[in-house]
Amino acid sequence: MKTIQEHLRELDREQLIDDYEYRIRDRIVEAYCNVEQSDIADLTLEEIYRRTVKNIGEYVDRLRNLKTAPLDDGKVGVLYLYDRLTDALDYENEPCCEFVHLDEVLEHGDAAENYSYKLCSQEQIMGFFVSDDRYTRNHLYNLAVAVMHEASWFGYADEDKAEVIDSINNPIFDDDSELEFDDDDDEPAVAREGDREFEEVWRRASDMVNRYNIRSNKTQLRLIQKNLRREE
Repeated sequence: MKTIQEHLRELDREQLIDDYEYRIRDRIVEAYCNVEQSDIADLTLEEIYRRTVKNIGEYVDRLRNLKTAPLDDGKVGVLYLYDRLTDALDYENEPCCEFVHLDEVLEHGDAAENYSYKLCSQEQIMGFFVSDDRYTRNHLYNLAVAVMHEASWFGYADEDKAEVIDSINNPIFDDDSELEFDDDDDEPAVAREGDREFEEVWRRASDMVNRYNIRSNKTQLRLIQKNLRREE
């Protein structure tokens, strides 16, 4: 298996930039619409686009050239994709990126636990291995963009990490403040027959989607376990 950093170095830089820009486009437009609270108030959309592409390009270069680091607990991370249904009515599919520990998927297969890696440093993330299964290989750009998004949680250069970690470890509460609850005691409106029928259809569709996603994820984990054991 190769690391995600090795894949980033091999994938086309311009396509990575384009795909990642598309991933965060809604966030850029939202920031532009809230110009009162933004540092882009004096920029046109074209200028914002050019600056965004420049920043993403520098981010890609940074990730490609970081010195990787191991996880604090010594675990070896593995990234992979599985096919996920995202809509209970339209049945839209998309590759979903997950993260597991190598030793756990080797031992437990489809019972291995998925973990978040938001709090990992970019150096640690770049050292994660990427599963060599066919589905993941066929959607490497999807995986790369998903990892780039997670790795930017503290900023493109981890510049906000200390501040965010401090806010997590030391939340600020006002001792004099009281929690506010909605005191609206109005009785809920009686659902119409059509509403109940739609809710039942939605519930059944959602249950089916959840079952499909769980089965799809477990299938990938078993395949990863099989491939890893073959490599031992």
